[in-house]
Amino acid sequence: MPQKQKLKRVVDAYDRLKTDILTSKLSPDFQAPEPEIADMLGMSRTPVREALIRLQSEGLVDLVPRRGARVKSLGVDDIEELHEILASLEAEVCFQLASRGITLAEIEELNSFLAPISDAELARDFESWLEADNRLRMKLFQMRGNGRLEHVAQTLIDQLHRGRMTLLTFAREPDCSVSEMETVLAAVYSGDAQRAAKLAAGYRHSARKVLVERFRQAKLLSV
Repeated sequence: MPQKQKLKRVVDAYDRLKTDILTSKLSPDFQAPEPEIADMLGMSRTPVREALIRLQSEGLVDLVPRRGARVKSLGVDDIEELHEILASLEAEVCFQLASRGITLAEIEELNSFLAPISDAELARDFESWLEADNRLRMKLFQMRGNGRLEHVAQTLIDQLHRGRMTLLTFAREPDCSVSEMETVLAAVYSGDAQRAAKLAAGYRHSARKVLVERFRQAKLLSV
């Protein structure tokens, strides 16, 4: 089999498994042997195993010797830790973008990410809202131009995704508002680096408190 075709099969297996994990089609703590997962995808074991190794490196699954793969769950401590790290990273990237200055083209591009968040919030389409919110946050990391930082941010946001979606569905309310992101962006656009960083971290910490409270209200052990 040509190498390009082998790589495509690994990517296909990875994309399908990751989507199923983030959307909870594969529920937290789901566990199955690799042959069973391969059968479920209608694929051979080799690309599935390579996909699972990649997902393990991203903190989405654990590979258990002789027992296959287990989807990792999130507890309240995980939610707290992920928000703490993201608060620092988002503050830093907003500080750096404000310090170096934002072009008109970049302002227009970032503003284009706000409307889908607002529209989804008004429609109470929480899945679309979360996807749009994540896209805007990742666009800020992409504009920073640090590939390693972008990869770390994407990994953390993916780890948090399922927990946020579960708790959004429970509460029927977003964990932050589009107006908060507009305030952060306004500080970035104006070049007020200190204010941009403070707002970005503050809003992420506020979202953490909201999610932790919802987690406890729902009496969940994990998501």
